[in-house]
Amino acid sequence: MSFKIIVDSCCDLPIEYRKMECFETASLSIEVGEHNFYDDENIDLIKLVETMKSCPTPPKTACPSPEDYMNKFKGDFQDIYVVTLSSKLSGSHNSAVLAKNLYKEEFNDNKNITIFDSKSASSAEVSIALKIYELASTGMEYDRVVSEVLAYAKNIKTYFVLESLDTLRW
Repeated sequence: MSFKIIVDSCCDLPIEYRKMECFETASLSIEVGEHNFYDDENIDLIKLVETMKSCPTPPKTACPSPEDYMNKFKGDFQDIYVVTLSSKLSGSHNSAVLAKNLYKEEFNDNKNITIFDSKSASSAEVSIALKIYELASTGMEYDRVVSEVLAYAKNIKTYFVLESLDTLRW
């Protein structure tokens, strides 16, 4: 395969996809008081929630840096698709766009890089990433994959229910 799909860690890809070479994750981080949690496969969710409950100040998150994204652009992939958390919720999208611009400036290669703003969060990111995979793995041309995914993403609506409002108390 000559394509790569990069998602931020808000995207809850099923494990079988996370293990595939064409998928890679750019991790967000979470600061709770004096504790930092890196949102990757090693995160201790129980400790994160316990720390959040006991901390008097609200948690802070940080998006992946442009450098994080740029490092993921490297390799033998011609077509790179990036799916991010909504640009209205996080800086992840803007960081990926900046990384693309810096990468194109620094490396004079002809890689195709498209950054998709999920305009949502977890489940929409998954839907978009899996649609990219479905189309790109057939050998479909890059521009057509991009146009079909953009059309597909326009129709995604995300609904969710919170178990608790505790994390929204600030």
